[in-house]
Amino acid sequence: LMLADLAKAGRVQTESMVPLAMIGMALVARAGAANVDIGTLEAFKRVLLAADSIAYTADGHSGEVFLQTLERLGIREAMTPGLVPVTGRLSTLTVAEGGAQYTAFPLAGDVPGVQSVGAFPEEIQTYIGISAAIGANVAAPEAARAWLAYLQSDAARALFVAKGYRLPPAR
Repeated sequence: LMLADLAKAGRVQTESMVPLAMIGMALVARAGAANVDIGTLEAFKRVLLAADSIAYTADGHSGEVFLQTLERLGIREAMTPGLVPVTGRLSTLTVAEGGAQYTAFPLAGDVPGVQSVGAFPEEIQTYIGISAAIGANVAAPEAARAWLAYLQSDAARALFVAKGYRLPPAR
């Protein structure tokens, strides 16, 4: 569930919800795959349409974002035969194991067995937010507040950036 859904269900303290970072979608291939250019919208579209198969996380937000991207590009129907829905695991594992040529994934840092082809072109990019909150019935509220404070600290923010995340716009 998304954090807002958890708050509506009373499972997290709404007032404690804070945005921490954002990550953009990337096209990901098996480690060692030939490099392809997806630096422009047309090049990106061309690579997608030429792909043998593209895995996506069918039970996750990133999968929804990918399918919406295909809709925005006007190629979802043409892509359908080559799409590989993955449930219950990361789509990067499917690519690493050779079950698909690519995956669309919010990639940050190194993931074993795969390599980033590149970020989606900015004009079609969707950023996925990373947020945190304190549970409604947390057993150690002081520790939870301390952890949440750390996640918002300059040290944590620097770590997010070093790992490829963007910081959310200032509130």
